[in-house]
Amino acid sequence: MGLNIKKVSGYSKGYGYIPGKPFLKTDHAWNLIKIGDEWRVFDATWGHGYGENKGGRLKSIKKFNEYWFNVDPYEAIFNHFPDSDNSFVEPSISLKKYEKMPHIGSSFFTLGFDGKEIYSLVNSNTNIKFPETYQVDTHIKFNDCPILKDLKINNSYQFEVYIPRGLKVALISKKGKNWKYFESDNGDFTLNYIPKYKGDISISVQLGNINSFYETILIYNAIK
Repeated sequence: MGLNIKKVSGYSKGYGYIPGKPFLKTDHAWNLIKIGDEWRVFDATWGHGYGENKGGRLKSIKKFNEYWFNVDPYEAIFNHFPDSDNSFVEPSISLKKYEKMPHIGSSFFTLGFDGKEIYSLVNSNTNIKFPETYQVDTHIKFNDCPILKDLKINNSYQFEVYIPRGLKVALISKKGKNWKYFESDNGDFTLNYIPKYKGDISISVQLGNINSFYETILIYNAIK
């Protein structure tokens, strides 16, 4: 196809990764492909599926994940660190700093968070925390929402998310006792929310029909 392609080996935060544990040797390989004037990350191994622990043994589960074919380097750097100068992020970081960075997976960035912005925040503070995210089998994009995990009680926060297959979207707090529903307009869901209770705040979507269950997308934490 006339593409400029590189094979890269390095350190990955994949199956069996323990946050903060030093890497002793490279454990993964992937490709860099130049698209236009930009180098992009392609990982056919992770795009092919994932690993599960079955009776103490690693079993490969086939499930195509298109995210890993054409990844922004500012997103890939959170779980792919090359053993040579092939990260294509600025400023570059050391392996030690990579080890300290939070483990952020594909489910986070597929929701619409900007890799370059997140990288800049983490480069300033590796202890920063982001909301937990979960993979839902439908298109979801947040156009506006808090970036950080902790939300302060009595502060106002805006949520705007596009889910074309979404039936309802709910914000759930107070250990599942308090539900706030987003306003809906042809797949666009909006909510202005002021936390009143400490603890987990989850954003969940109902797909399909009125009898389908709610699937969790994001989890925040409300603090004083």
